[in-house]
Amino acid sequence: MRIKEVLRTSNLSWSPGQVHPLYIAAGTSAKQLDASFSTSSTLEIFEVDTSTKGWDMPVRGSLTVSSRFNVINWGSVEREMGLIAGGGDNGVISLWDPAKILSGGEDALECELPKHCGPVRSMDFNPAKKCLLASGASASEIHIVDINNPSVLMTPGPKAQPEDDVVALAWNKQVEHILASAHPNSARSIVWDLRKNEPIIQVTDASNRVRCSCIAWHPDVATQLLTCSDEDRYPVIQMWDLRFATAPTMVLEGHGRGIQTLAWCGSDGGMLLTSSRDDHMICWNPNNTAVPGGEKLVEFTAPSQWTFDMGWCTRNPYLVASSAFSGKLSVFSLFGGNEEIPEQPERTRISSDPFAPGPPPPSAPMNIPTMNQAPKWLMKPCGVSFGFGGKLISFDSTSNEITVMQVTTETELLERSEKLEQALQENTLLQFCSDKADATDDTDDKQIWSFLKSTFDGKPRQKYLELLGYKAEDLKDMVQNLSETVGELTLDNDTAIINKSDADSSSSEKDSDKESSETEDEGKATKPLVIDTSTGVDGLICRAMLLGQFEVVVDLCLKAGRMADALAVAMAGGRELFQKTQQEYFRQATSPSAALLSCIISQRWSNLVESVDLSNWKEALAILLSYAKPTEFNALCDTLAGRLSGDPNYSLEATLCYICSGNVAELLECWQDANSEDSSSPLQLQELIEKVMCLQSTNSTNRPLDGDKVVANLLKYSQLLAEQGKLSNALTYISATPTDAAAEFKYKLHMAINDPSLPRPPVPYVRARLPSAASSVTPSSPAASTYTGYTNSTYNPTAYTPSSYAPSSAPSYAPSSAPSYTPSSYAPTASIVSGTSSYTPPAKIAYQPPAYKAPEPPAPTPAPQQPTFQPPPVNYPPAPSHSQPPATYTPPAPGSFSGSSVSNFTPYMPGPGAEPSTPPAKPVARPKGAWNDPPMLKKKTVTIPPVAAQKITTPVVGPVKTVDLDPYSPANYPAQEPGFQQPYNPNSYPAAPAEPAPVPAPVEKPPVPDHYLPMLSALESATNDCKNVSQNPTHRRKLEEVTVKLEALKDKLRYDAVSGTVVESLNQIAGALHVKDYNTALYYHSHIAQTANFSEVGSFLPGIKVLLQIGAQLHAVHHY
Repeated sequence: MRIKEVLRTSNLSWSPGQVHPLYIAAGTSAKQLDASFSTSSTLEIFEVDTSTKGWDMPVRGSLTVSSRFNVINWGSVEREMGLIAGGGDNGVISLWDPAKILSGGEDALECELPKHCGPVRSMDFNPAKKCLLASGASASEIHIVDINNPSVLMTPGPKAQPEDDVVALAWNKQVEHILASAHPNSARSIVWDLRKNEPIIQVTDASNRVRCSCIAWHPDVATQLLTCSDEDRYPVIQMWDLRFATAPTMVLEGHGRGIQTLAWCGSDGGMLLTSSRDDHMICWNPNNTAVPGGEKLVEFTAPSQWTFDMGWCTRNPYLVASSAFSGKLSVFSLFGGNEEIPEQPERTRISSDPFAPGPPPPSAPMNIPTMNQAPKWLMKPCGVSFGFGGKLISFDSTSNEITVMQVTTETELLERSEKLEQALQENTLLQFCSDKADATDDTDDKQIWSFLKSTFDGKPRQKYLELLGYKAEDLKDMVQNLSETVGELTLDNDTAIINKSDADSSSSEKDSDKESSETEDEGKATKPLVIDTSTGVDGLICRAMLLGQFEVVVDLCLKAGRMADALAVAMAGGRELFQKTQQEYFRQATSPSAALLSCIISQRWSNLVESVDLSNWKEALAILLSYAKPTEFNALCDTLAGRLSGDPNYSLEATLCYICSGNVAELLECWQDANSEDSSSPLQLQELIEKVMCLQSTNSTNRPLDGDKVVANLLKYSQLLAEQGKLSNALTYISATPTDAAAEFKYKLHMAINDPSLPRPPVPYVRARLPSAASSVTPSSPAASTYTGYTNSTYNPTAYTPSSYAPSSAPSYAPSSAPSYTPSSYAPTASIVSGTSSYTPPAKIAYQPPAYKAPEPPAPTPAPQQPTFQPPPVNYPPAPSHSQPPATYTPPAPGSFSGSSVSNFTPYMPGPGAEPSTPPAKPVARPKGAWNDPPMLKKKTVTIPPVAAQKITTPVVGPVKTVDLDPYSPANYPAQEPGFQQPYNPNSYPAAPAEPAPVPAPVEKPPVPDHYLPMLSALESATNDCKNVSQNPTHRRKLEEVTVKLEALKDKLRYDAVSGTVVESLNQIAGALHVKDYNTALYYHSHIAQTANFSEVGSFLPGIKVLLQIGAQLHAVHHY
């Protein structure tokens, strides 16, 4: 895009990078005169303001000078705006101060350097020592001057012989004492070493004797030098490496005429701009040596004719300035944009002369294609990125190293996590909980860890009761102290308050019945038994007992207030009566112990936990620990804990109940509610996970780690460990959750750990099946294969239509913009017919001639089953009809088809005596013999006398054999492929009865393994694309040879005769061909050529190289 333009024929130079705004110094060129033959010269400074509209550049300073310029250079000398050096045709180099020119001062001339013996041809400031200025003139004269001491003149060494003009000078960008000069007449370039004060090497192309018009050093590589030729017969740019200076390492070809000037971008060594006398400008990438002839980034028509000077802007590398012999100084950009055509002023007469010239015609728009490579200065100078697992990747453009670091921010968390992991692996959680209880100063936290420690004891209920404050030893001491005061009262150890939780109450009742029957001691009766039968209470009780009326006895005792007698009698009256008596006793009893006894005897634990006062939660939990069955205990504890968690004042008590029941999910939720203020802290999360894992690891619970909050906290903790680099620990915790929870995170952990011993989880992503664009062309919709080695960019499945196989997997990449050709232009070739599939050739075609009526022949035996294969649709020739004469057979051209790509068929031949119903066809036209061909044999046809027609009762099979001595007869040619039989033309030769010729058995090749098919199909698709695009006969002939080489590759792959490293590189080439990245493909081709054995790859590798070179040329020209 053109940005600015003025009408000047001037040499130019951009202002240094430290100067702002942008300026261009332009001095009148000595290479051209205008129509007035004026020899005046002007030095002007233009301001380049890209923010303003229009092409005009205002002149900020102007100065009339004595001579015209051959070269001008604005150096960044140690001044605010540097110095402008101009070399004139009078041999004088003048230095001006640009600051004084801009201010309008007349004393802008600083000094004039010692005069050359001829016109100054070239000039360059040293980029390292900015005060050094080198200049070249006629007679091999080179001067080096220190601006700070201009009176001292230096030379790099003795004059080069023979003497020649020095048309170009260039200081090395990396080594400050190395200078290069170009001498066109002697076709050489000389490299000078100022420390030795002598030339160290001469670079010349001995085979072509190229005249060097320009010279430049690589901005980044110190040993690479570039020269240009201004000859129309050989307009090339040659890249030399001084380490191997016998021949150029690369030649850039693309200009039609001699190259006038070049400009190498200092901000990007991969952008070289050249201009030639063919009015074309080309931007090259000289760093890419894989493309033959050089990689063209962009090519366009120059803004004006014969550009003789140009340069990149040092401050804004997007801008390029050029000056041409057409009298235009232009500023343009290679990076796109819409060019604004300024409005042209109306043509007004400037004088009364009717022949006075008007304003110049408007300039034609400058069309520059979009560059296909981003400039280097857009690259990040440095960068960092976090990866999975807390990895931090950083890079610096100054080095080729990538640094991978592990970031750790939670040191204390990792230490505590390691202790927990060690306790889990070594099964020392009891000691872990004991240490946690001893280390904490919080009373509530100490109690929680004490309860968790008790879960690992052999008798956890006994430990829970002791922690609640109920110990049998303490109760003994209390009862002993009470007995001394109240009376003799003992406590039997066997009747302690702690009973077995699984004791059956019914067994105690049976034992009591047996004991009551054995209370009599007949032998020890000391006094007679007296039975009262009076009408009093005792008498009535005795009477009822004599009659066995225990219910009446119990009723009398209850009415008399004799509760003990009622209970004793009820025991003898049976279970039902005893339970009724107990209920009546508990109804009348008023002491607190009676209510507790009633609850214990009735075993209605659910009523207990639902109705107990929350202040007595400890007693209720103790009752459950003493009497509840193991099958009921967990649920009863959860019910009690649920009531406690509803009251904020009983959060700790609810937590203890959940520990007793082993409910991990409710424990986590209850603990988080109690510590909601700082629950998001990593250390608080560690504290929670420690409690959860300890409770989960106890032997007394079998509850799974499920629940939304449990899974969420474990996932959060695992992610926190993964961020700190503890991937194995994170996998341990997240694996404790259900399989469907955090599936994506589990998959990432497995892929990051990459341990083959671990079972690989299923892929949590859904594979999308994309429809193929070629489904409307081929019978099936083949999908492109995924190449794991090459990931440069996305691939469009419509750009590649393999026909030799039909994989079932859909592509795993997103489609991008399709190339310019469509799959409908793809034509199957004979090189694709050896794939594997379930293809069965059609039955042989039976041909019925119209001369007679014969019964239908039986269906021929089908051909042997071929390997699995789905071929593209093939247009088979239609069978001849009864009303049309069969066509004359012409031998097929070699290579025009393959036997395996056309279905085998055997025509039905007429029997003896059958005559065709149509006249014989004309003889086949034969080529005339050459001057040195042997004499042709005369045609002698032996015809067997006809036999009288007989009634045909059986079908006739097999061809009719004709003896023909004609060397051009098709019958004397061998079959094209095994298994292929040439069609027979009955009108060309007389029929004769003969035995059917034996058909050779087809030689079947083994199928190509499926994992090679994507790579082969990509190579064949690229070959077909080149055939469709190129019209060059040489290209098409070479592509036919490529097809043969690919067949050789197939034969090797059939028997796995290619090593794994070569196959991997071939897959990389195939992946690069998908996206038309021929540079990468050529790189991997070079890798194969350098590392593989020639006997292994020599049969097919040259063909692949030819394919890649042709594809690169066609892609660069046609952009297909």
